[in-house]
Amino acid sequence: MIDSGYADRSRTFASWNTTGVRARLGAWHIPLSDLLNGATAAGLRIERTAEAGPDGVPDLFGFAGVKA
Repeated sequence: MIDSGYADRSRTFASWNTTGVRARLGAWHIPLSDLLNGATAAGLRIERTAEAGPDGVPDLFGFAGVKA
């Protein structure tokens, strides 16, 4: 599910948890392609990916990269 803000590249501190990491340090919103292309440009080979979230809509993404 992608909304009109998907391509935004911005930092946010907005969080449901006022004492969490995002509220204290912030988080960058970047498109998935920027994240993965940045990892490969840094010399990593993407080994695997994973998504998780409620009701089949992922809100978490992770990947494992190894030095190419």
